[in-house]
Amino acid sequence: LAILGTFACTSRIDARLDISTDAHTPQPTFRITTTLATRKIRVERVELGPDDIQRTPLWQLLAEPGTQPAAPRLLTYGQIPPGFFQAAPPAVLFPGEYALVVDFATGSRSLAFVVASDGSVTAPGLQRIAPAR
Repeated sequence: LAILGTFACTSRIDARLDISTDAHTPQPTFRITTTLATRKIRVERVELGPDDIQRTPLWQLLAEPGTQPAAPRLLTYGQIPPGFFQAAPPAVLFPGEYALVVDFATGSRSLAFVVASDGSVTAPGLQRIAPAR
């Protein structure tokens, strides 16, 4: 997705995000490959606004207080993995452009994905975003 762009990352994030080959709405499944402790996982709708990129949070998971859970190897949209709680419930994924964002202590990884009108979900590529603040 051209509108997500690629940004410099000041530290190396040893994590890979991918999407299952048969991903479909309403509950696509993502693969997260990392050993890093995870602080937050979210899905955002991404739209090109008149002056910038608009990101609308649709689903958000936070690590349980006092824990540093590893990211789940498989994450199904709307299902809460062990070690996390749901800070924002999942919204319906309509056709459009989205991002799965995983926040670690040293930064974040983001995966751009597209929901087609037939409900299929594809990921054109891995994206990097700025380090966590």
